[in-house]
Amino acid sequence: MKKINLLLILFLAVLALFVGSCTNKDDDSEIVDPSGGTVKKTVIKYCHWGFGTEEDNNLVRRRVEAFNKQSQTIRVEIVIPVDGSSYDDFLMTMAAAGELPDVFMVNSVPKAVINQWALDLTDIVKKDTEWNNVPESLRSSITYNDHVYAVPAGQYYMGLFANYDLIDNYLKGGVDAAEKFATGNFTTDEWLEVVKSMKDINHMDGTGVIGMNAVGDMINWLPSSLDKTNKIQHFVWNGKRFEFTSDLMIQALTLISQLGDKNQQYVFDSVPATVGEGEEVQEYRSVIFGAGDAVSVFTNGQMGFIQEGSWANSFENVDFNYSFVSYPDAKVVAASDYMCISKASKNPEAAYEVAKFMTFGEAGINETFNIIDSNPDAKLSVTGLPLNNTKTLSDKWFSYIKMKGLKETFDKVNSGDIKVIVEGNKSVPGFLDARYNFQTGLSFEEVRGGALLSIGDFIWDVCGGAISVNDYITSMTEALSNAINDEVKKAFEAMGLTY
Repeated sequence: MKKINLLLILFLAVLALFVGSCTNKDDDSEIVDPSGGTVKKTVIKYCHWGFGTEEDNNLVRRRVEAFNKQSQTIRVEIVIPVDGSSYDDFLMTMAAAGELPDVFMVNSVPKAVINQWALDLTDIVKKDTEWNNVPESLRSSITYNDHVYAVPAGQYYMGLFANYDLIDNYLKGGVDAAEKFATGNFTTDEWLEVVKSMKDINHMDGTGVIGMNAVGDMINWLPSSLDKTNKIQHFVWNGKRFEFTSDLMIQALTLISQLGDKNQQYVFDSVPATVGEGEEVQEYRSVIFGAGDAVSVFTNGQMGFIQEGSWANSFENVDFNYSFVSYPDAKVVAASDYMCISKASKNPEAAYEVAKFMTFGEAGINETFNIIDSNPDAKLSVTGLPLNNTKTLSDKWFSYIKMKGLKETFDKVNSGDIKVIVEGNKSVPGFLDARYNFQTGLSFEEVRGGALLSIGDFIWDVCGGAISVNDYITSMTEALSNAINDEVKKAFEAMGLTY
C-alpha cells in the first residue's frame, strides 16, 4: 500500500511538472520574490532577428536580461526565428497558429498592417512624453493618416564618404576640400564637377584614380537632391504618388546616365564593353587601380567618393583625411528598421514598454551604455544612429563611434540644415512594386536578350546607358505611370488609407 502511494505521488509530481512546462506563456507568470512569496509578472514575447547565440551573448540579449532584472511587472521572453525559413514566412506561420509575439521586428510596416498583425499605437504614443524625442522623419515614416503602427527600431544614414586629401588635388584656386565638401555644404553641380575631373585611368601600373564607385543608388536620392521644393522623398515618391514622368526624374536619369557612361568611365563600375566580362573585368580593374573592388580602391586612397551606408566600418583605419558626408544639396537617406506590437497582444501597454526600452526610451539607452561600460572585455558597442534626439544621449552615443563626420551629419539633421529622406522599402505602401517589381511589359531587343522588363530592370538599364533616356520618356507614358501608381493605390486601400 505504501509502495502504491509513493508511486502515485511521484506520478502526480511528474504530471505537475509536465503541465507547468506546457503552460501558455502569454499568461501572467508567477516569479519568486527575493523577500519571500511570489509576484506576478506579465510575460511579453519579443521576436528579433539579431539575438545571435547564447554563447555570443550580444548586446540585444544583454539588454533583454537587463530589462528583466529591472522590471517589477514584466518579464521578456525572447522568440528566435526558425533557421531555414524567411523571416516573413516565420511571422506568417506564427500568426496563423495564433502565436504571433507581442513585439516583433518587421521587414514591412504596411504588410504588417495589411495582414492584421500590427496594433494601432496612436493612443499609446500620444500619452508618451518621450515619443517626440524620436527623430521626426522616423515618426512620420510610420504614421499613416495620423495613425501610428510601429516603433522605429534602428537607423543608419546612407551618404558619401569623401577622401579629402585626394579631392584637394583636383580643386582649383586653393579651395580646401574639407571645407568645400563638408557635410551638407555642397551642391549637385559642384559635386559632379569634381567627380568627373578626378578620372585618371591612363596608367596601367595600378595607380589610377577615379571620382566615385558607381551610379547604381543615385536614382534613389538624386531626384530629391535636385528638388528645390523639398517634396520629393526616396526615389520619386512625393508622399502621394511616384513621379515617374516628372522633370526631376528625367533630369536625374540624364545626369546618372552621363556619369555612368561606359565609354567615359567616370566611375569605377563603368567598364567599356570591349573589356569583356567576369574575370576580364576584374583583371582590367586590377591593372588600372591595383585592386578589383571599389572598397579596396577607396581605402587605398585612389577614389574621391564612395556611396555607402554608415554601417561601413572599413574606413576607420585609412591613412588619409576622410569623412562621412551627406549627398549633394544637403540630403541624406535613412535606412531604418521597425518593430510592431501584435494586434492580438493581451498586454499592449506592457508590450509598448518593452519596445520602447529596446529602441528609443531614455532608460533603455542609458542601460545600454551601462552594459557597454561595465563589460569592456566583451567589445560591445552601439550600432547605427540614436533613436532619441536628447542631446546628452546622442553625445554619449557618438562617443562610442569612431566614424568621422557622422555626428556632424546627425547634428545638422537635427538643426534642420540637412534633410532626411527615409528609405521607402519598409514604410511606404506599394513601394517595392513601384520601385522594383512592377512588370512593365516593355522589352528592347538589344537589352537582356529582349526579355520583358520589370520597372526595376527598366530604370537600372536607363541609368546604365543600355536604354536611352529618350526611350524612357517615350515608353514611360502617362498610362504606364498611372498603372504603377494604381498598384500603390491598392496597397493603400488594403491598409484602409486614403490615397
